[in-house]
Amino acid sequence: TFKFLSVSPSQVPLAPTPAKLTTSGIGDIDIRARYNLLNEEGYVVSAGMLLGIPSGDSKKTSGLILGDGEFNVAPGLLLGRSFYPIPAYASVDFAYDFRGSAFSNEFLYNIEFGYGLLESKLYFILLLSGKESTSSVPSKAAASAYGLSTNNQEFTAIIPKALYKFSGGWGASLSFATATHGRNIAGGFVFAGSVFHEF
Repeated sequence: TFKFLSVSPSQVPLAPTPAKLTTSGIGDIDIRARYNLLNEEGYVVSAGMLLGIPSGDSKKTSGLILGDGEFNVAPGLLLGRSFYPIPAYASVDFAYDFRGSAFSNEFLYNIEFGYGLLESKLYFILLLSGKESTSSVPSKAAASAYGLSTNNQEFTAIIPKALYKFSGGWGASLSFATATHGRNIAGGFVFAGSVFHEF
């Protein structure tokens, strides 16, 4: 998944009076792979792996960062249910994210509902996504850094998404996200796009 991100505006307590800051750019690139373990009678179970590539800016020049500057690996499991012949589905997935030595590990989770149109080529999706840190103790990473990939970061986000599947297994998606709660994260809006391929 290649993320193209924009965050604006955000209130960051860099001074006694919170400042409004805007930043944009390419965030860290997440490469995901999944292997199907079970697909019977509308139920799906698959194992997955995420590799985080530190392509985003990890310098705090504006007080906001788009990357963490380190590689990370997150194995996980997905459980899904198709409601065919209704073009709808629901899924739950969770993963444990092994981050670099300067960061605390994290528990990641997603709860997703989708409905398909145009012979299931176009999907409208509602996603509840979050992460919880495994430690409340600050580590080597600066706790004062704000952005998408800081240390001991926690949030729950609501993400509506539109996804279209092209021929040849390729597809693309657009989404909008806002957090319902968070810790060590800038408050704002995230617009994202992704390109994927199904094997």
